[in-house]
Amino acid sequence: MLDQMIQTQASIISYIDDFKLMMVLSLAAVPLVLLLRNAQASAEGNHEMVIE
Repeated sequence: MLDQMIQTQASIISYIDDFKLMMVLSLAAVPLVLLLRNAQASAEGNHEMVIE
């Protein structure tokens, strides 16, 4: 009975830790997405053709 309670609590704690890790990774990815979006928009602005 005590073992089952400990296993249940350990499972709950591991899920909480996984969600915290996913939150940190998601928050760290937001600036990268914003930087990539700005880089792509500035690269599309230079469509001048050079003809000689």
